[in-house]
Amino acid sequence: MATSKIQMKGGRGSISLEIFQEVEKNIGVKLPQPLYELIKNNDHGYPEHNSFNIKIPDSKKLYETGLHTFLSFHSWSLEGMLINYFERPSHFPQDERFVPFGITGDGDYLLLFYENGKSDMHPKVYFWAHEYFDIENGLIYISDTFDSFMNMLTGNKKESNIPNSSSSEHLKNLKTDKSTASIIEHIEKHIGEISFVINKAGIESAQNIQLDICVISPTKERNYYTLITCGMSNLPMTPPKDLGGENVYFCELMMCLPADWKITAEDLKDNKNSWPFEQLDLLAKYPYNNSTWLWSGHTVGIGRDPTPFASNTDFCAWLIEIPLYFPQEFLLLNVAPKKGIVFFNAYPLYKEEVEYKINHGVERLEQLINTHGINEVIDIHRKNLGKKSWWRRLLS
Repeated sequence: MATSKIQMKGGRGSISLEIFQEVEKNIGVKLPQPLYELIKNNDHGYPEHNSFNIKIPDSKKLYETGLHTFLSFHSWSLEGMLINYFERPSHFPQDERFVPFGITGDGDYLLLFYENGKSDMHPKVYFWAHEYFDIENGLIYISDTFDSFMNMLTGNKKESNIPNSSSSEHLKNLKTDKSTASIIEHIEKHIGEISFVINKAGIESAQNIQLDICVISPTKERNYYTLITCGMSNLPMTPPKDLGGENVYFCELMMCLPADWKITAEDLKDNKNSWPFEQLDLLAKYPYNNSTWLWSGHTVGIGRDPTPFASNTDFCAWLIEIPLYFPQEFLLLNVAPKKGIVFFNAYPLYKEEVEYKINHGVERLEQLINTHGINEVIDIHRKNLGKKSWWRRLLS
């Protein structure tokens, strides 16, 4: 395989041959040399043409997926080869001859299999579907060598740093998957028919949660887009240990966009249009990457030097609250005797509004929001409630 003909994208800088060999030494294997040629200038990058097909067990159909990124060679990065090899979860293949080297857009793994032991110079390539707790069925053979796998990649599926609209087939899968079927049914029962699903390719969190964003198009009753996550509740959050109650561990998030929001695939290449999707993805990762939880009254995304989400808005943080203008029956979904999923809305905030909340408390901020009639639909031109008017500044 001529690696010079493969165009790499993304990445976090270069790595030296010494670093590459140090990873080999730690794991105890000889990695394919073409792998180093590909990532030496694009660590944690991905090839421009990255699509390939696999055959799912018990199915006659081929499933298209893509190499979203090679695992990083930087020492003990959460997205790195070392931590994914040595700290593999219990349902990950425990056979040490399987060495992860890449992640697909759906959060699944690509593995090198040293069939004849770690001294094997020609490892095979396998795909592992991370949602299969039956390891045997989750492992799928792809090719005899790393070279042949790279030669399989095509340009049919373009990866980018924005969400990708998935096919109607994917929505059908969500409706039948045990972990998501009840959520999809709940959304369509109380909010409306899901027009399409956006898959945030390769959600990077400590647990590699598979996240989808369900999009309900504007209707006469609700003349705005409704975005709702599906999959965040597959794992529990980490609330304070002394907090009582059974419905504090699982949630899904939502936000609403005006009916004239530009939402086509081409439009979403512009950060002015895509930032709500990107932010919703980041919010969904937040409790898992920080071993914490999200609940009503929490603010997220503010720092000493907050950066606006995009050039067309000064919003830079979020307030998590129960949605006020949605049916009461929608707010809680009981999926098991001790598992209730709470649906929260994310309200964008200005820097001054977060400061107001810190100084006066969340209840005072909520009163301001209600007094000014601010609802779930994002308005990038709305008034900054934290800024004092000229007469208030004069009086103070």
